[in-house]
Amino acid sequence: MKKEMLILFLLILAGIFSTQLFGSDFFAEYGFLNEYHLQLFADAKLDRVALFWNVFWERGKLFLVFALLGITPLKQLLPLLMKCAFGYTIGLYGAACVMNLGGAGFGVLLLSLLPHGIFYLLALIGLFYLERPMIYREKKYVFRRVLAVVLLVILLTAGCLLETAVSTFLLQAFLKRFVFM
Repeated sequence: MKKEMLILFLLILAGIFSTQLFGSDFFAEYGFLNEYHLQLFADAKLDRVALFWNVFWERGKLFLVFALLGITPLKQLLPLLMKCAFGYTIGLYGAACVMNLGGAGFGVLLLSLLPHGIFYLLALIGLFYLERPMIYREKKYVFRRVLAVVLLVILLTAGCLLETAVSTFLLQAFLKRFVFM
């Protein structure tokens, strides 16, 4: 466990150093957290239903890829690879938020991850649990697998609902209040 935490920490640092290497001009020039796009997002009138289906499609594809990777020989490395990708992405995105938005970048980072990220994290943990080998001959194990898949779909759907209904509203309000006063 200590090795995994050390690897996660090192990859967060690698993401931060990558952001410093690219510089703030790189992110602003290519439309990543620049003032123009953030202002458009803050003032946008979002169709929550269309946004939900778009988010559900994007997150569902990602979870499907993880599930398919879980039936390959990579399933032993999948949790570690996910932690590595998560650590690097959080470091890169967090550093870019702070670099381009200053102190308000911490708020944007938190609101980009919470509260929907909790449900996505629970769904990923459930997916890793589901990919563990089980005995298929007994009916109770098959029932547990079906129940676990249903629970994963519920968690994914709840995360998508929170992302479209709550997180975007909170992020828009935060941007209007603290970034574009």
